[in-house]
Amino acid sequence: MLIEEQLATIQFLTQEIGPRPATSAAEARAAAYVNSRMRQAGMEVDLQTFRTVPTESIPRGILYLLMAAAPFVYLYSRPAALGMAVLALVVFLAEQLAWPILSSWLPGGKSQNVVGTRPAAQDGRQHLIVMAHVDSGRANLLFHPRLAGSYHRFYLLVVLAMVLLPILIGLGWLIGEAWLWYVQMAPTGIVVLALLLLLHQEIIMRWVPGANDNASGVAVLLNLAEELQGLQHTTLWLAATGSKEAGLHGARSFLRHYPFPRDNTYLINLDTVGHGQLGIMVWEGALLARRADPRLVELAGAAESRDITVDADPRVYHETNTDAQIALARGLKAMSIVALEDGRPAFRHWYNDTQENIRPELLERTARLVVGIARQLDRQAAG
Repeated sequence: MLIEEQLATIQFLTQEIGPRPATSAAEARAAAYVNSRMRQAGMEVDLQTFRTVPTESIPRGILYLLMAAAPFVYLYSRPAALGMAVLALVVFLAEQLAWPILSSWLPGGKSQNVVGTRPAAQDGRQHLIVMAHVDSGRANLLFHPRLAGSYHRFYLLVVLAMVLLPILIGLGWLIGEAWLWYVQMAPTGIVVLALLLLLHQEIIMRWVPGANDNASGVAVLLNLAEELQGLQHTTLWLAATGSKEAGLHGARSFLRHYPFPRDNTYLINLDTVGHGQLGIMVWEGALLARRADPRLVELAGAAESRDITVDADPRVYHETNTDAQIALARGLKAMSIVALEDGRPAFRHWYNDTQENIRPELLERTARLVVGIARQLDRQAAG
């Protein structure tokens, strides 16, 4: 495992290129770098382009605004207010559960996935996809080191407020009590606060270098292009996705473009693997927890037990959604590998997400874990 090459990848992505917002020229330059490295490793490479919103704040902000306006529309038309609130809630939940409605209709820019493939040496009986996103995010006040863990708690509070508002509006319409309008102001205030935080993020906060999130995952992915050769019965796919931070659009576009069979396709997602305790995510999801594929979890545990240097623990992850959510929502066998510190990815969406905070040995351990899983899958496919 060449740690020097992995660190060189992180340095190029975070210092030579810098922050890599979705749909930006910097993201495209990072994709070109990945493309070149995959070709150097002898892989067949496809550059898959797609259009997407540049930030998740746009569709989410529209839905927050629609929900916050509903109680004021209630003063003039209760049916219209209820319709607005229900529509905002349904679309919001669909977007959060990996089924875009609003974001797919909004104008945006061009992003790209870089997909490297290596056919099985003999007969290809299964597919192994390893995925890592190239883009980096914007800093968010709720990810401030002094507010550790507050992002997910506030997110759940906003979801609760968005569920309560249509219920309260419906009750007010049904029983006609004037005081119910004042009760609606409590969840409305929470939604307005969420909208203000989005505006603060987009106007005040800057884009972060994204060393851990997720240049670390890309560095391991490119290492695997060199390490994972000679698989006899497994077609290898390495997918460097774009626009993850804008709403998982790269993973969605990739799986829509390549309709993999569910029974013999396995997907491993690498995200923020540069600092913390290496973890095998057995359950993940910010709103709806989805279970990782039991076979992949079993193989990861076996690979970890065979290589004492790996040291990865089964964990549960709820902070945010990862690209694996797209695969799990579509019934594919998927699992994420994420390094956590106090239950959260270190330095995520904050300005200290720089190369100086990357632990090189963790990159090597991650690569060893994925190689171990891949070799076992390939041996089992031989029968």
